[in-house]
Amino acid sequence: MKKNIISFFLLFGFLFTSLLAQNKYVKNIKFKRMGRNYIISYDLVDQNEDEYNVELYFLKKNDKKFIYKPRLILGDVGKDIETGMNKKIIWQFKDELKGKLKGKGFYFNVVAKKIEKSSGIWYYIGGGIIAAAGAAAYFIIKPPVEENKSEIAGPPGRPTK
Repeated sequence: MKKNIISFFLLFGFLFTSLLAQNKYVKNIKFKRMGRNYIISYDLVDQNEDEYNVELYFLKKNDKKFIYKPRLILGDVGKDIETGMNKKIIWQFKDELKGKLKGKGFYFNVVAKKIEKSSGIWYYIGGGIIAAAGAAAYFIIKPPVEENKSEIAGPPGRPTK
């Protein structure tokens, strides 16, 4: 039990700090409501012209536990987003939430995580190692197979001259 509690806090701490660390590329987050949508604008800045995975979060100032990740979004969000100024995300919140959201003090957070470019060979090597380890574990752990001994006689021998 104590081990589970420690693991939970380590995992939560890691996720929280990684969210904060990834936001260093996003600046000037602004939003405005236009009809059934929210328009969120931001700048994705980096000296290198890298690509990013960009995610949008909807939060509430007075409730730190309220974190919502919108699904009906389009624009400069998702995988392979390039750096640049005045990026836009459109969230169709009225279609997604259908009037379930009430209150004030909501805001948006845009999180960008740099896509690390690496050689694909390491993925194949890692996958091969995992597959080999899984196969070895299977053969070590599996129960022995009992041979099915049948009472039927084998084929007759070859005739001799």
